[in-house]
Amino acid sequence: MREAADGREALRILHGGPLPHLILFDLRMPVMNGWQFHDELQREPALAAIPVAVLSAISCARPCGAMHVLHKPIDLQNLLGLLHAIEAPDRPPASGWPHLF
Repeated sequence: MREAADGREALRILHGGPLPHLILFDLRMPVMNGWQFHDELQREPALAAIPVAVLSAISCARPCGAMHVLHKPIDLQNLLGLLHAIEAPDRPPASGWPHLF
């Protein structure tokens, strides 16, 4: 797991190393906010192919076209369910894990 303080730093990290299986980002970040960060991801096919989840305290449906939205405070079961859905999309979730879609 790698982390960045803002969207610009996240892009720098993405360009410098192996690509992650999932990008989690907040809509409200300094320097480059979540909307701007997502727009930058979409400009590059390799980055646009990475599943993204938005973390937000803002009540909104699928902000900036993100595939997944996790509302703050983050529920661990929802996060685990999201990770499961990304790693094994054709396999049903384990007992007790929520369906996110």
